[in-house]
This record gives sequence, C-alpha cells and structure tokens, in this order.
Amino acid sequence: MTLREKHNANFGKLNPAVDSLPEEAQLQAICVQHIKNNYPEISCFHCPNTSASKQIFAKIMGLRAGFPDIMLIDMHANFYFFEFKSEKGVLSEAQKVIHQELAEKGLEVNIIRKFGEWQLFLYKHFAEKKY
Repeated sequence: MTLREKHNANFGKLNPAVDSLPEEAQLQAICVQHIKNNYPEISCFHCPNTSASKQIFAKIMGLRAGFPDIMLIDMHANFYFFEFKSEKGVLSEAQKVIHQELAEKGLEVNIIRKFGEWQLFLYKHFAEKKY
C-alpha cells in the first residue's frame, strides 16, 4: 500500500497532484494536510525553495539554503521545525549549518522520514494540550 493509499484510508482523500511529487515532497504534503485537518489551532508555514532564475531575488528577501521544510507555531508561541527526508535521504551541508544555528538558539529541527514519526511527534506535543 502506498503512502497516499494509507493516508486516504485513514484520514481522507488528498489532492491527486500529490502523486506526481517526489517522495520527500509527498511525505511533506501528506503531513501538512494531516495537521490542517486535525490540529487547526496550530499554524503551519512552508518556506519554498525557488528556481535558479529567481534565487538572487529570494536571497535578497531573506531566503537561506538549508532552511527547514516547514515550521509549526502553537498557541503558546512555541516554534517547531521539520525537515522531510526519504528513507535514504541525507542532509545537505547547508541544512546542517542551519540546523546547528537553530540548535544554538534552543530550537530543534525534527527529521521526518515516515508518516508515523509525524503522528508520534504531534501526539506527544499536542494531543494532551487544551488550547
């Protein structure tokens, strides 16, 4: 059973465009949809990478290579960062640098390789909290 089929069976249908995405992007899309559907009180943001032709403008505007894929902010202004990787995916050098900078500020970047890891994180951090 594919990741999409598992998600559809348990949490509802996803946009069909998810199927055309690379594995890491599929995982991220499924996780973002899951949090929107189940934790509407949590804000979820994505800092998009951009095409090479637009990168100079994006850098001027603050884009940094290696920034985590998504950031969550809860109702208590706690920040959570996530990097989505395939089973065999590795962090780039730029990602390692940014993750270290965030760690020095007391912020952890969570590496998510499977949907179950995402669910476990959300359960541990948000299932018991009352907003």
